[in-house]
Amino acid sequence: MALPNAKDPRRLHGAIDLGTHSCLLVVGQLDDKAQLAVRHDTCKVPRLGEGLHQTGRLGREAMDRTVKVLAGFVRTARELGVDSLTLGATAAMRRATNRQVLIDRVRAELGLELLLISERDEAELGWIAATACLANRGGALGQPVVVVDVGGGSTEVVADGGARLRSFPVGGLVLSERFGTDGAVGQDGSVQGDWAGMVDYLSGEFAELEKWFPGASQTPGGERPLLVALGGTACNLGCLELGVADFDHEAAEAQAFRCSAVLPWGERLAGLSLEQRGELPVEAARAAVLPAGLACLGQVAARCGAEELLVTGRGLRYGILSKILGIG
Repeated sequence: MALPNAKDPRRLHGAIDLGTHSCLLVVGQLDDKAQLAVRHDTCKVPRLGEGLHQTGRLGREAMDRTVKVLAGFVRTARELGVDSLTLGATAAMRRATNRQVLIDRVRAELGLELLLISERDEAELGWIAATACLANRGGALGQPVVVVDVGGGSTEVVADGGARLRSFPVGGLVLSERFGTDGAVGQDGSVQGDWAGMVDYLSGEFAELEKWFPGASQTPGGERPLLVALGGTACNLGCLELGVADFDHEAAEAQAFRCSAVLPWGERLAGLSLEQRGELPVEAARAAVLPAGLACLGQVAARCGAEELLVTGRGLRYGILSKILGIG
C-alpha cells in the first residue's frame, strides 16, 4: 500500500483508521526530537461491519453512520489546520462485496480517497505502532515480542519485527454476532451466548501460532514471548485490571499485565447483561463486543505461550501517521 509522504512532517497531519466496529482519528507532527507528537486522538463507533458476516455486504444504515462519523473527523481536521488527512480501511471493507458504494460516497461527499489496507499492511502498520509502547518501557528486555491487534472483523498477529505475520478473519464484532455474546437477555431472564463454544472455536483458529514458539507453553523455563496488545480490547482490559474508567496511556504502558487474567475477564463479562457490564470500567460502546475481543486476545496469548502482556491504545492509525511522517 502506497501511503502519501508528508511534504513537511513538522506540520500537522491526520490519519483515520476505519475498522469493522470503530473509527479512529489521530492528528500529530514531528517534534524537535523527530518523534511523533500527538495533538488530537479520538474514537467513534459507527459499527460499519454490522451484519456483514451474514450478508457479505455493508448495510445502508451502517454506511450512513460511518459517513457521518467521517464528516465529523474531516471538520475536526480542518479546524486543527492539518496539511493532509489519510483514510485507511481494514477488514470490513476488504470483505464487503459492495465496498465501492462507500468508497464513492466518501469521495463525493467528503473529498477523501479511501485506501484499502491489506492484511499484510495492517499487520506491519500495527508493528510500527507497537514500537512506541516498547520504547516507553525500555524495550522488551531480551524477550521475543508478539504484537496482536484485535479488531472488529480480524485479528492481526506479528512477530520477529514483522518477519512473521498473520491475519485471522475473527474479531470482536464478527464473533459477538456469531456466538451471541453481546449481552442480550432471553425471555427467561438469562444472558444469552455461547462463551465456551467461542473459546473452543478460537483455540482451533489460532492453533498455528504454537509453531511460532514451540515449547513455550509446555517447557518450564522455555522462551516465552512478551505480548503487546493494541486497540480497544487492549485498552478496556487495562481499565478492568487497573480498576479505572478512563484509559491512561502512560499508566497502562508502564506495567505488564498477566495473560492468565484475560480469559477470566472475558468469561465474566459474557455472563453479564449489557446493562450489568456498564457497572464495570469498560467503554459503553464496546461492552457488547468486548467478551469476544478478550477471547481472541486470551487465545492468542495461550497459543503463543505468553505470560505477560503490555496494552496500548496506539493502534493502526499511529502506524499510518508514523509512515506518513517518515518515522515508520
